[in-house]
Parts: sequence; C-alpha cells; structure tokens
Amino acid sequence: GVQLRSLDIVTTAGGGGDIYGALQTLPGVAPGNSESGLFVRGGAAHESKTIIDGMMVTNPFFGDVPDIPARARFSAFGFSGMVFSAGGYSAEYGQALSSVLLLNSNNDFDENSNSLSLTAASATFSTKRIFTRKRAFYADANMSNLRTLFQLVPQNREWLTPPKGVGTTIAYVADNDSGTSFRIQAKYQRNNLALYFPDAGNGDTKTFFSNKTTNQTMYMVYTKPLRNGWKLFTGLSFQYDNQQKLLNTNTLPQRELFIQFRSSLNKRINRWIHIKTGVEWQRHVYRTAFNQWQHQFDNVYAAGFVETDSRLSGTLLMKTGVRLENSWLNRNTRLSPRLVMVYKTGRNSQFSAAYGHFYQHPSNQLLAQNNQLQFEKAVHYIANYQYM
Repeated sequence: GVQLRSLDIVTTAGGGGDIYGALQTLPGVAPGNSESGLFVRGGAAHESKTIIDGMMVTNPFFGDVPDIPARARFSAFGFSGMVFSAGGYSAEYGQALSSVLLLNSNNDFDENSNSLSLTAASATFSTKRIFTRKRAFYADANMSNLRTLFQLVPQNREWLTPPKGVGTTIAYVADNDSGTSFRIQAKYQRNNLALYFPDAGNGDTKTFFSNKTTNQTMYMVYTKPLRNGWKLFTGLSFQYDNQQKLLNTNTLPQRELFIQFRSSLNKRINRWIHIKTGVEWQRHVYRTAFNQWQHQFDNVYAAGFVETDSRLSGTLLMKTGVRLENSWLNRNTRLSPRLVMVYKTGRNSQFSAAYGHFYQHPSNQLLAQNNQLQFEKAVHYIANYQYM
C-alpha cells in the first residue's frame, strides 16, 4: 500500500486534482481512459472499493457518462490521510476483489473560519464553527458548471448540457481527552448533463444521452476506549443514489439504496501482538430498467473477521487474519484467509509478501438480471521489494 496526503493528490501530474486520477499513476493501476474507477492488476472498476471513516462508499463518482470517466464526488482536501492498498489488504474489509482506498476525514477544526473558492468550473463556500474545545460544526455549499471551462478548452464531445450541479455537506464532530470521538455527516448532491456521441453501429449518426443524478449520503461514526485496553469502533451509514438516464428515446432509470453497520474491537496485547475483531451487516437494494424491462435485487450481507498483527522480531512482522462472509440472496458463505509478512532488509529497504482469498458479489447490473449468481473470487499472491 501507499500513504498519500492532499497535496500529493493535487500535485500529481496528469491527475487533474482528482483522487482517482492521481491513483491511476501508481504501479499496478491502469488508467481508466473511458470508464470511472480504478483498474488494479487487471481487475474491473467495480472490484476496487472506497472506504471513508471505516464505511463503504457505493457511488464515489458523479453520474455515468458513455466513454467518459467521471470525477470523484469529494475533494482531496476533505481528508487528512489516504491509504491505497493494491492487493493483500486487511481481513477487516471485504467485497473488493482488487483493492481498497481508505480515506479519513479531516477533523482539524482549530478555529472559526469562512472560505470562498472560485474557479472556472465551480464555486464553493464553507464555514467552520468551534463550539467548545474539540467540538465543531462544518458546512459547505457548492455549485459547478463546466460550460465556461469547455468554452476555454475545446472538447471533442458535442455537449448540449455540460456537467453542472449543486451540493451541500453538513458535519458535526465531537472529541474529548479520553479518546472518545463522534462524527455525523450528511451530504446531498444533484447533477445534470447531456451530450451527443457517435453511434457505435453507424458513425454518420449521433446518439443522444442525458443523466440527471441525485445522491444522498449520511453516516455516523463513534469510537471509544474501553476497559483493559480495548477500543470500540461503531459506524452506521445510509446512501441513496438515483440516476435518470435517457438514451435517445429509451429510459434507463437506476436506483440504489445501501445501508451498512460495522463494529469492531481492537487491543494491543503487548508490545509484540495486536488483535482486532469485528462484524459487519449490509442491506443493498438495486433497481434498474430499460423502458418496460425491469431488473432488481434486494440482498442482505453479513460478515465477521478476526486479525492479529505480530512482531516476531525486530525486523520481521506478520499480519494474519480470516474473514467469514454470507450473502442472503444467493445463500453463499465463504471463508477468506489472509496473510502478510514484512521483513526489514536494511535501514532503507524491506521485502514483503501477501497471500489471501477475496470474494465479492458480481456487478450490480449482472446480479440484477440473475439473483443466483455466486461470489466472484480472486486469490492474491504478491511479492514486493521497496527501497527508499
């Protein structure tokens, strides 16, 4: 894996200031020139998952556009730390065959402030208010319209309605000296676009496409130190995404509801061993259609995991874990072993190896047409040498 800061993202050449655009420059990641997402070691875009403050994000991108990759819904400056794992990742996370991107929200609210940002494509106003020590309120409102930017920089697409939208975010954060932390955040976005693109069967004709998208996200995260050195994490999230797509005269509505609950306990047993265990529950409802033909699924997913970090010596570390996953929709249960070993070969170098089984539901479009499809599976064998 690799750790990134906000400035690493926006100063990566070719990334366009977008988190996923910058990650596409890393080893093992292929550039997605015509699709949204990360393509890691030959995997498809839906096999890479984004985790914000421990909770999965089902739709991290703006609405679908044929042959044009969409940008992320969130700014790199909203996070204090980013960890990208291109395989062999922790048993704590599942339903991702290729990789996980872990994002931690920025909680550095030191003083009251107001901010206004203006660019050729967007305008954003944000405010931070400190109530008492380590308690803060944050809100922002933004609007975007790429028409002016597209006039300055000619495009090779015939846009009728260049991408535009409005959105707002509200967050409340409360910490105390004992280590207890609570965060609740709600986000709303509405976007719209329309364009013509060449017909795949006849290059002399054009196909009309439009997409009106509404996305709502809310999550709560609570952490608290317990007795005997244990630490508790609990999270609950609600996400709803509604895309109203039009292809010539054909309607392609797509609605998705995702609810997730996660809880875990971790403890450092001694200077050599750290243990972590937890459970996860998801409810996923997806509906799509092509005119009068409709497809859908309604699935409940449950999982549990246990993992240990062990320092076997001053230069050898090992992470072992196992994850048990169950899908109610296809009556599928799988056990996933995970193993990572790191050996420090010198002051500036190390060798690492990873092995693990990873399972994931098929893409939403496939699962909606055939509810009985089993888990997809990937087995990771990774060896890595690093010198810095």
